[in-house]
Amino acid sequence: MKWLGKLQSNAYWSGTAYAPNTNNAWNFNTNNGNQNNTNKNNGLYAVAVRS
Repeated sequence: MKWLGKLQSNAYWSGTAYAPNTNNAWNFNTNNGNQNNTNKNNGLYAVAVRS
């Protein structure tokens, strides 16, 4: 897989739902490497990819 390039240091949606609470989805933070679940109504970054 080719690296996506330079991303801003921020939280990005992963596209995977958080099973214990369907109102949330997983995200990852490029600033500190943390993964967390966040309410889907929050405004986070997204990365478009093509396969």
